[in-house]
Amino acid sequence: MVLNVDGDKEKLASFYDKIVLQGLNPVLLCDDVLGFDDRNVISLGKTNEEVAQKAFSALRFCEKNFDYIICSFLPSGEFGQSIQNRLMRSASNKIL
Repeated sequence: MVLNVDGDKEKLASFYDKIVLQGLNPVLLCDDVLGFDDRNVISLGKTNEEVAQKAFSALRFCEKNFDYIICSFLPSGEFGQSIQNRLMRSASNKIL
């Protein structure tokens, strides 16, 4: 798993495509699923509260069904920062 903290869709799509070229089946976990064409994408929600509710069940699902997880989350406020810190630990501090 890798965590993206800037929300750059081109960077996410490019990294996704590199993972596919390695023969893996990746998934994108992000707030805005538009613009990723035929890629595997799961929405985490638009607010910190939605992300907090969905993130860890989505991670468990993705760990069982995909080879590589690319997560993008742009936090707002202290609550958002705490969610991002937990996602960073889940990604073993691998930042894209």
